[in-house]
Amino acid sequence: MKNNNLFNSDERILMNSMSKGTKLSELSRTKIIENIVFARSIANDNDVINLLESLYAKVTDLSDKQWNSMKMNLPFETSYEMEEKKLDEVLT
Repeated sequence: MKNNNLFNSDERILMNSMSKGTKLSELSRTKIIENIVFARSIANDNDVINLLESLYAKVTDLSDKQWNSMKMNLPFETSYEMEEKKLDEVLT
């Protein structure tokens, strides 16, 4: 897994979740945007709304070339996973 510095940790977790189980060749920006818009329509927590709006802005601002390059890095490494790796290294 590779990290993508465009997205913060929470956004990477959402991107991972929205792309899980989808072949990268079939993963479209349109589908991700639809998922974000749907989640935004049912969200009622301001932090979640802000997170979704930030992710929406970042995904829609990507050029086609940037999108295709970025999606090849999925799933993204998250800070939670990085902390687990550090703990594993300490324990072994």
